[in-house]
Amino acid sequence: MNMHGVFLHVLADALGSIVVIISALIIKFVPHEQDDKNHWTVYIDPTLSVIIVIIISLSALPLFRDTASILLQTIPKDLEIHKIKAQLLKAVPEINSIHELHIWRLTNEKIIASAHLHRRNLTNYMSVAGKVKNFFHSIGIHSVTMQYEHDADDPLTSFPTRDVDTLSKLTGDCLLRCENNSCETQTCC
Repeated sequence: MNMHGVFLHVLADALGSIVVIISALIIKFVPHEQDDKNHWTVYIDPTLSVIIVIIISLSALPLFRDTASILLQTIPKDLEIHKIKAQLLKAVPEINSIHELHIWRLTNEKIIASAHLHRRNLTNYMSVAGKVKNFFHSIGIHSVTMQYEHDADDPLTSFPTRDVDTLSKLTGDCLLRCENNSCETQTCC
């Protein structure tokens, strides 16, 4: 993205110089009377300048869109949260459910994620964390913050399902709930 910005800057400078040269040559060498204020050559410089502005604006639009999506921390277009949740549950059977999964671009090349992972017990913590990290690495996410949740009186132990939709209905929200319900509307997924 940085190189795209540099390219646009160089392109704008080059096109601006070319427009000035073309305008000067046309005004200098196209015959017209000095007193003729409405001759077409008078309008050549502003017309070419407007064309250059349009070209630069249209070529800068994708750069602006990409930059805005990074600043707004949007989910990368090629990733689907629901599918990632299902794939993670399949790849790491030690995890019962996943919620508060957030994925966003830090830069054009670096994708970040954070998630709350619910487990029946915390045995083999580092082994499971390694599996989760490897899963996210396999889909191009190389910086993951994991928050594990464990409840000894977990109602999930009596449910044989690991389906994402069913589990979210059973577990509701996070096991680490706020003291009051004021933060419930502040979460997104």
